[in-house]
Amino acid sequence: LVLVGGINAWNMIDGIDGLASVQAFIALGFLLVIAGSSTPALQASLLALLCAIGAFFLFNLPFRGLRRNRTFLGDAGSMFLGLAIVWHALALSQGATAVISPITALWFVALPVYDVLTTTMRRVLKGRSPLAGDRQHLHHLLQDHGLCIRQTLAVLAVLSLLAGMTGLSCHYAGVSDRLSFTLFGLLGAAYFVGVRHLASALSRIGEKILTPPVDESAADGVRFSVITVCF
Repeated sequence: LVLVGGINAWNMIDGIDGLASVQAFIALGFLLVIAGSSTPALQASLLALLCAIGAFFLFNLPFRGLRRNRTFLGDAGSMFLGLAIVWHALALSQGATAVISPITALWFVALPVYDVLTTTMRRVLKGRSPLAGDRQHLHHLLQDHGLCIRQTLAVLAVLSLLAGMTGLSCHYAGVSDRLSFTLFGLLGAAYFVGVRHLASALSRIGEKILTPPVDESAADGVRFSVITVCF
């Protein structure tokens, strides 16, 4: 269940250039920090993955000067990243050699987990297939709200870093798994509500723009704009 969930989480969050790889880089980075007290083999494996993703950034991130050197993860690439991250998280949180609890590992992959759960629940509540594609992921909503790809990547990277640092803080502070999981669940609920409200707000704005109350004879001379609010 965890492996399939992680693979699909990374496949579903791979909606804009650099997002899946940035999220993977952050998750693997936190795992490498924790792996300092684990086996050298796991440390070397995590470091190799981080180096590979770092090189991939040069050919994928939508930054000036890199746009002519483009390549993509595709389904195989994003699914491999999901598999690799979950495998290392399980290796570090299970068995006699575990160095972290499973909930700590969850913090390191919080954003992809929140995204896949929110997307699946929303589609099921609407009576749709959980596998049906749409533009209701947070990264799509932020773009529809006026953010460019680079700004969207930055916002989501900061959210993932904050989640990962929360997990590290709980781990080193000796916070109980029950309390840590409760906090993780509360933030997940807030994410779900926030995404739904953002989608609803954008839908209302879109309806006003598409059906403005103006005189048809003057319609050609009227332009409508959406005020972008970065939160």
